[in-house]
Amino acid sequence: MMKWKVALVGCGDIAGSIYIPQMSRFSNVELVAVCDIVPERAQEYA
Repeated sequence: MMKWKVALVGCGDIAGSIYIPQMSRFSNVELVAVCDIVPERAQEYA
């Protein structure tokens, strides 16, 4: 099965409550990068 590598742009409330939990449900999705205008938020998710 093909592995999807995903970069998350924006680490606000929706990323933490919806996007990341949903990505973890799929074995063929790998979160490989995060970025945010606030460096501390990106670091928290990294």
